[in-house]
Amino acid sequence: MGENMITKNNVDLLEIIKCPICNCDDIRYFKDKLKCINCNTLFDISNNIPVMIDKNYSTFIEENLDKICWEDYDVKNKTVRVAKHFDGKKTFFERLSPTYRVQIGPTYNDFIDKYNISENILELGGGLSSLQVNGSINMDINTYKDVDIVGDARKIPFKDNSFEAVISNSVLEHIYEFEAVIKELGRVVKKGGYIFMCVPQVCGRHHEIDYHRWTLPGLEKMFIKYQVIDKGVILGPGMFLSHIVTSLFRDITPIPFINKSICLVIEWLSFPFRFLDLLNRGNSEDYAHTIFIVVKKNS
Repeated sequence: MGENMITKNNVDLLEIIKCPICNCDDIRYFKDKLKCINCNTLFDISNNIPVMIDKNYSTFIEENLDKICWEDYDVKNKTVRVAKHFDGKKTFFERLSPTYRVQIGPTYNDFIDKYNISENILELGGGLSSLQVNGSINMDINTYKDVDIVGDARKIPFKDNSFEAVISNSVLEHIYEFEAVIKELGRVVKKGGYIFMCVPQVCGRHHEIDYHRWTLPGLEKMFIKYQVIDKGVILGPGMFLSHIVTSLFRDITPIPFINKSICLVIEWLSFPFRFLDLLNRGNSEDYAHTIFIVVKKNS
């Protein structure tokens, strides 16, 4: 990415970004930084990735930009970090643990194909495993190798009506002010555009910064101003059952090595539970691990 700010998926960021401080949409390349012409704020470019945040508002992002992964910041390593976002992730036990998820709901590519999405797509919090298709932009709070721009979902640094679609998976629970995020998504999505949102329902807490859980009726209420196109289960109760059975053995002795060894065995013994979700094909909504909704912006 050079002065023209063309991403690897062929999006010119300078055409669609705006200042998150004063909302000016005239942002220019200036001495290896980006400059807002209205308020004269200079925004850093770190690892070739523009950092478009209001440092006084987005303090958590500012404080954690130098970490390999914000998920390394946790409470005494007590929670179970199930997301695969770390480059330097794995301990011995994590390397041996089963990671395969039996997804019964639509994938991002399913969503794109079904609704014939061909213009810009904003991926909220794609991390290291983001969608890589033409027109996609991965916005996250760290400068991972697949991130295109660092931004705050509560003050998205893009102009109004910049995207045909927004996609997000298991991000919203980590943002306390999620209503502000929903409002911002509605601003950056074009009329006739789509939002594909996946959130946890009975997933265990997996980080200190983990605030919310939803049901499908709750998701519909959250997007009450939109037309609901689709909704259902992404990961079923089999996934949840596998996790909760393992958690029962997490602290049964005062010796961490023994606990981790037992949990590793239990994880593999309970691993087949995940495949039971294939029998229900999304009909076990009440205890689903992760649910989704697809909505359309009509006005």
